[in-house]
Amino acid sequence: MKHLTFLGIDGAGKSTLASPLLEQLERENIPYCFLSSPHFEEGPDCPFSDLSKALNDFSLWADLYKSFELKAISLYLQVSLWGPIESFFLQHWSPKIVVSLRHPLIDSLVYGELYQRYIQKEVSLELVEELKKQKFWPKMFHWFFLQTKRMKISSSFEKFPLELKRLFSLSYENLLSELKEHYQTQLPTDIYFLNISSEEAFSRIQGSRESLELHENQKSLQELLSLYEKTLEYFRVNYPEMRQETFKKIPSFMEKTKKNSSENSLFFE
Repeated sequence: MKHLTFLGIDGAGKSTLASPLLEQLERENIPYCFLSSPHFEEGPDCPFSDLSKALNDFSLWADLYKSFELKAISLYLQVSLWGPIESFFLQHWSPKIVVSLRHPLIDSLVYGELYQRYIQKEVSLELVEELKKQKFWPKMFHWFFLQTKRMKISSSFEKFPLELKRLFSLSYENLLSELKEHYQTQLPTDIYFLNISSEEAFSRIQGSRESLELHENQKSLQELLSLYEKTLEYFRVNYPEMRQETFKKIPSFMEKTKKNSSENSLFFE
């Protein structure tokens, strides 16, 4: 089974890049599932949508309080939904193709390396008390409890950022091995990377968002772009069977998709 994932920094245009492929799959009546990570609730027929929304609210709250520690926890918990959701679609929909915006293993190597640089301390008890007043707390904390129990992690919620800092400080090889267990998934077969400048991405974000995530500034976006390039090079060398294509602009991808569609052949076959 093919798994095609679309990668790029925030504001790169991943949704737009994936759109012609999804339209082609619909036209040709090919069974597929679509995963939009970490905002799974945005995907059609997605299970755990209420939990996904609660985790997203937690992520927004971390942005509001400018806490890299809480943001790291929120991103980890959001992405940890991947395995159960992917498993649901594979078991009940039997897709021939999985299409995703982002991929938990690859994006965790990128964003994890960035966030582990900024994690400095435990979450304060005062901040936890504020968290407990929020509507998303019961669902979020229950998922935290279930995930840490499954992974046999003894860390408290307050100390969990330091556990994540330890995790994302591992070498790529060791980190991938652990993350496959954390997220209950495997690497994709095909990667489509939209490599646009951090300046262009930041301009798009500013024009489309009421509020920004902690890493959505031009400096961090440039760091993420460099980390994507570093990570993808690692996969080119160590996973040569994984197909990779890089696009500097969206039209070139659309033209390729249209050309292959006219030839009555999916470009990824």
